[in-house]
Amino acid sequence: MELIHQNLNQLNMIWNLYCNWLRNAEENQEVLRRWWAKPHIKFNYLHGYGAFRTVYHYYKMHDEEEFYSFCRLTIRQFNCLYEMVAPNLLKHICLHFDLSMLMLLDILIYSYLAAADSVNKNSAFYNLGKSTLYAVIPEVCSVISSVVGPKFLRTPSTEDFRRIAQEYEEQLHFPHCIGAIDAKHFEIKKPEHSGSLFFNYKNFFNISLMAVCDVHRRFTMVNLGDYGSANDAGNFANGDIGSSLENGEIRLPMPEPLQNSNAVCPFYLIGDGGFPLKSYLMKPYLRTNNMSIPQKIFNYRLSHARQVIECAFGELSKTWEVNMKKLEWKLSNCELIILATLCLHNYKITMDLREKRGYKYHWIDAPEEFVENEQHNAIAPPINVNEIHLRQELSQYLISPAGSVPWQWTKI
Repeated sequence: MELIHQNLNQLNMIWNLYCNWLRNAEENQEVLRRWWAKPHIKFNYLHGYGAFRTVYHYYKMHDEEEFYSFCRLTIRQFNCLYEMVAPNLLKHICLHFDLSMLMLLDILIYSYLAAADSVNKNSAFYNLGKSTLYAVIPEVCSVISSVVGPKFLRTPSTEDFRRIAQEYEEQLHFPHCIGAIDAKHFEIKKPEHSGSLFFNYKNFFNISLMAVCDVHRRFTMVNLGDYGSANDAGNFANGDIGSSLENGEIRLPMPEPLQNSNAVCPFYLIGDGGFPLKSYLMKPYLRTNNMSIPQKIFNYRLSHARQVIECAFGELSKTWEVNMKKLEWKLSNCELIILATLCLHNYKITMDLREKRGYKYHWIDAPEEFVENEQHNAIAPPINVNEIHLRQELSQYLISPAGSVPWQWTKI
């Protein structure tokens, strides 16, 4: 009797194992697709009726104005950029595509980044599969960032900071300013397992971009990926920009006398009232009813110069409209897309400036070897300057004959 029970238990165990194996096999069975590639995608994406042939080629050959509206770049700028990124696109992405696919992928990214069309719309527009687009959009953005970024989105050297400060003083009338700093928030879908880290007070999930720009609205330093729930002061203190400035890792120029004055002043960033007051970061006085004339003039002059970062963010969103919409990607891909638009933003402005007559030398035109060698020097020694006393000295300088401008008195 016991032998029968043992045999039954063994049979029951074998039967359960077989059922489990059968269930797992059914769950893991690969579903046969009706199409590996649909006919209109397989044969017509280059030579048929897709936008690459009917729109892109026509605009490039016959209508440069519409081409510029289509991809936000002139034909010359697009060709130069294509020559830069094409080898990397071929190496990293186009192993399964024909070489002529490179141009299609390039213009596809500009259509997506510039017009912010959905993946479904771009799929129909270019005769490409949706799964292909979901795969190549982050990859192409990564290539753009890795190729364009080191040339057009890199930290300036000490001499470059001095040139930036000179342009701020000549064009925006604020002395020793090496850039305006502010933060911008990009709406994203909720990252997995993130809780409320990326949820901000405006009731949506976002990531924060802390950026510094020059007088031409080009970004010189960026820190992307901070939590949307944190404020600007916290993101600045904990981010790369704030910590690098605090530790002297960014080599700012040594203090120099102000123009037409003997007062020695360090070089600094300018920000709004949400940032901390530092020797390397000036912010306006707290607005009260009993502000003095120097304080009012200082606030006005600083705010006038600081508007350039607001204009830079506005131009970034207006030109590359994908930044105005919610990014329905995982967090790492959202950062790649935003970083690619930052690189293209700097590239476009730089190329426009180079095409204008009388454009002066600027930090982006410096040889990369010179910048890399200077940035590998020893950490700059800290500058012992009292930030409150520094702001008071600047306030007095801006109302003196050496630092004042005629139109400032009508603004207070």
